[in-house]
Amino acid sequence: MSEEIEFARCSTSGKLEDFISRAQLALVYPHQNPLLFAQDRPPHLSDNAGVHFSPNIVCITVASPTLPDLSFYDLPGLIGQSEDADDVEFVRALVTKYVEDEESLVLVTCSLGVDIATSSAGGLARARKATGRCIGKLVMDKKNLLQC
Repeated sequence: MSEEIEFARCSTSGKLEDFISRAQLALVYPHQNPLLFAQDRPPHLSDNAGVHFSPNIVCITVASPTLPDLSFYDLPGLIGQSEDADDVEFVRALVTKYVEDEESLVLVTCSLGVDIATSSAGGLARARKATGRCIGKLVMDKKNLLQC
């Protein structure tokens, strides 16, 4: 069973980026109280106390009386190699779990030097039949027609 911790609330976009960065940092230091990262002075961190990846997620919920409720999940990008061999499969399984959720919209991103049609992320979206839930024009089909 997962525990949800409200990390912070903000009513202006100016602080949102800072809170997201702090929440991401809290994820890779699981032995620290995550709420310490929401403070103006984050805790002193030891390099060897962090982890490469965490099953915990940052969820950003946007709520307004005039807007539909939305939640955004910041997931790690797919990786092909790591110092810890288990990281590759861990990240793939974590991302796959969210891509398989038929209620989710999927935003596949990659660096400009990568062809998204042949990327691992694009391949995962195609394999899980999620291309109809992709945001933007991301994945090419066999006829070179844009599907998303």
